[in-house]
Amino acid sequence: MWANEESIEAAADADAVWRLFEDPSRWVDWHPDITSARLDGPLDVGSTVRVQQRGAPTRTLTVVAVEPGRSYATEDRMPLARLRFEHEVHRLGEHRCRILLRQSMSGPLTPIFSRLLGGRIARGVPDQLQGLAKAVEREP
Repeated sequence: MWANEESIEAAADADAVWRLFEDPSRWVDWHPDITSARLDGPLDVGSTVRVQQRGAPTRTLTVVAVEPGRSYATEDRMPLARLRFEHEVHRLGEHRCRILLRQSMSGPLTPIFSRLLGGRIARGVPDQLQGLAKAVEREP
């Protein structure tokens, strides 16, 4: 198994973070590599999100967990491996929260895929967190 986790505190209400999380069309507001994302219905277990990233083919992610207002997780299936993306928001006060992003990979080909993708995924997380904190701090 391969895993990476990072978090940041933001001067924003956790509900504002959740609004950005639950609307994939707004992922482009905070994820610097995503050029478009479309959810096939409400953010619920079993829903799919079609994501286009710069320089990559369109991927279909499956929503595998949702705790409304707090967290969701998606998975990308690769040959003999799964890449999981978890997003959480923790309320620290009225206008303060902690945003956590966790990625993990499992399956027989994890050693290969983690060498190919793990570093690039991990290097992108700080920019995603900064983008998310800035986007949410602009929210009303």
